[in-house]
Amino acid sequence: QGSNIDIEKTPWCNSILLYGLERTETEEQLRKDPDVQLLPRVIERIVLPKLSKLTSLCWDPLSSSQTVSLVGLVTKLIQEYPTITPTSKFLTNLINTVLDKMKEAVENDVFIPIYPQQRLSEAKVNNFSYDSVQLL
Repeated sequence: QGSNIDIEKTPWCNSILLYGLERTETEEQLRKDPDVQLLPRVIERIVLPKLSKLTSLCWDPLSSSQTVSLVGLVTKLIQEYPTITPTSKFLTNLINTVLDKMKEAVENDVFIPIYPQQRLSEAKVNNFSYDSVQLL
């Protein structure tokens, strides 16, 4: 979607990716460098809580475009960052926030009639006919 921001293209992400990187470092040295986990940990511990807050305050579960964007972003984060696992408390918090917003939307915004629309119309017509007969 055009309105989505690619996290990897933001200046702060680029700074974190290049943090502590030496031009002479080999691939083997990079694998052993604990700074390699810096970006995944920042995503998990800072971006996910921020996303949870934004989801709680701004996300409209009835908006298909917002929902597609949220699902796409969360899916991408889960697939690309190894620290975001099913046991991550930050991911669990985000999922609970999504569930709470969906419950709230169903309780407050969605009307599901007990009877189909046709039966409701028939009941009104029958009631109107009964009232008309009583007037005579």
